[in-house]
Amino acid sequence: MRRCSPLPGSRWPSSSCSSPAAAERRASGSTETGTAATSTEPSTSTTTGTTTTTTEAAPTTTGSSGDPSTTGAPLEGYDDPALWLCHPDKPTDADACLSADLTATELLPDGGTAIVEHTIAAAPAFDCFYVYPTVDIRLQPGQTESFDDLDQELDPLLNQAARFTSMCRMFAPLYHQVTIGTYGSNEAEALLTAAYQDVLAAFESYLEHHADGRPLLILGHSQGTYMTTRLIQEVVEPDPALRERLLAAFLLGGSFSVPFGAAVGGTLSTIPLCESAEQLGCVVAYRTYAAELPPEGGSNAPDIPGNDVACANPAAPGGGSARARGPSSPTSPTRRRCSRRSTSARRSTRPSW
Repeated sequence: MRRCSPLPGSRWPSSSCSSPAAAERRASGSTETGTAATSTEPSTSTTTGTTTTTTEAAPTTTGSSGDPSTTGAPLEGYDDPALWLCHPDKPTDADACLSADLTATELLPDGGTAIVEHTIAAAPAFDCFYVYPTVDIRLQPGQTESFDDLDQELDPLLNQAARFTSMCRMFAPLYHQVTIGTYGSNEAEALLTAAYQDVLAAFESYLEHHADGRPLLILGHSQGTYMTTRLIQEVVEPDPALRERLLAAFLLGGSFSVPFGAAVGGTLSTIPLCESAEQLGCVVAYRTYAAELPPEGGSNAPDIPGNDVACANPAAPGGGSARARGPSSPTSPTRRRCSRRSTSARRSTRPSW
């Protein structure tokens, strides 16, 4: 069976990884729809997705430890705050987002620096749901099996998500993500689907116990973008009430795409790319590369062949070039470039910021 390593003080199950919601879906013969990446990055598409039926007997693979691990069943217990890195029900000193010192050093355009203090919102008006990127860099296909050491998960969390606590309540679940060696393997589809069940179960727990009609910002990076994109495809976009509450989705480092010259109609059917700073219910999506390491070997391919890889520049969502506010340490002070091409007169050929 798949191993569910307990966290200290948590109710993490040791004998069963199946939640009641997942068991009900399997019993009813429901299906889960999405795609699995076969390259270095996961991609998600409703147009070209692969439909896999969730059955009572999940496929068995061998994890990086050499032990057989069952895939396809989510963790039970996301109502337990211990299964979250950040969650409003966690004590402040146990919440990774609230307990960290997020004081930053901003690098100014003139080469100087400025200290930027972080203030946590006393009464945040909206919620954030964040899924972290690939941090399990083992080369053998498999999933994260132990959370005894959370340093890998905390690195992107504190750099990418924690500062949003100045505006929102942060929900950031742990999940049995796939290893970097999973991409391109024959096991990628099954393992990505298994990891997604964790994220889905966490989001269902959020909706049931905490959402209460509040506006929501969804955040993901890399593997986290695969997970959150699929979540939006399967849960948010088909639900008019959830779609209405979606402030925006930041889907970074993925393969989100749109038809050339369009802002909607690709990875998501009805939710468009953001084209103005005032626009709500839209997606910010882009991928960045170091100037000396441009995309190659299909690494910047869209999830839907023939589409354009999305690039909604957060510094200039309406098009053109702009420079965002200076980066803050420990963020690397690099200049980024979106590789999105567009026939729209509103957007430049290759906006940089």
